[in-house]
Amino acid sequence: MTAQVSEALHYRGDDLALCTEPLEGYFALTGERPPFEAPHTALWRGYVGHWEILDDRLYLTGLSGCGKNGQDIGLPQLFPDCSSRVFAHWVNGTLRATRGKCLQYVHAGFASIYEQDVFFHFDDGILMSVEVIDNSAPANAAFD
Repeated sequence: MTAQVSEALHYRGDDLALCTEPLEGYFALTGERPPFEAPHTALWRGYVGHWEILDDRLYLTGLSGCGKNGQDIGLPQLFPDCSSRVFAHWVNGTLRATRGKCLQYVHAGFASIYEQDVFFHFDDGILMSVEVIDNSAPANAAFD
């Protein structure tokens, strides 16, 4: 599989590359998925979500999607009753984001390694904890 375009996450003034697809949980919950079309092999899901963590809550703040015949599918088409953002109450578990330079490119999904991995742990869209892993430092340096 080709490396995939990441989602976008804004958190505490920082823009991160979100390497998970939280909107897929919504589609699983509702049993409905818009007819997204992949515009290229780096975007098999057919859309890019824009997310923000504000006051320890995860929000979907934008959506750029491709439908059949080049039709745009955005936030208003998916959530017609919401004006600017949607509280992501369906998100449970861990979302991975990356920060910094790419240390090792992997031509598959979201497998590339960056300077930092930031893991956000959610319960019903509420941020429970954040864990930062520094990938630029040796993990378990052995002593001679």
